[in-house]
Amino acid sequence: MMPASVQLRKNELIIVNEVEFLKKLEVFLQKYSDEVIANYMMWQAASSMTEILTTEMRNRKMEYRRATVGIAAREPRWKECIGVASSLSLAFSSLYVERYFDETSKKAALNMTNMIREEIIRDIQELDWMDEETKKRAVYKASQVVQHIGYPDELTDMNKIEEFYKGL
Repeated sequence: MMPASVQLRKNELIIVNEVEFLKKLEVFLQKYSDEVIANYMMWQAASSMTEILTTEMRNRKMEYRRATVGIAAREPRWKECIGVASSLSLAFSSLYVERYFDETSKKAALNMTNMIREEIIRDIQELDWMDEETKKRAVYKASQVVQHIGYPDELTDMNKIEEFYKGL
């Protein structure tokens, strides 16, 4: 994902790694009505929440899965707990960063990569074998590289973490 601050032009080239998924998604979206898609999304959301509800709700989901796909037994409770923990990955990631990462190391790494970027841009501008238009595009491309170093800053902002999980 790119940060929200990155602006794309209409003619911007975007590299997509999951082309087959997008093709199938396009077919799916054209094939079914908005109502069916909305119902499916709501079902998926509700179904994913049954693991954190009552034993009765978990048992009902198990009955449904037994009838529809032939699953005979529930997963062990510890696996269900891991599934729930996975849905709280932002909170766990925040705790992990707080405990094991050093902000000064991240700043030093960001500073180093910024200096590398500046040096690359200087080198491009000094090339005598490259025409000016190509240099401009190369400098633009180098200036648009998004740095993903260490962890997103949002993981250290407790207000953002609390906002994300508000109403949970």
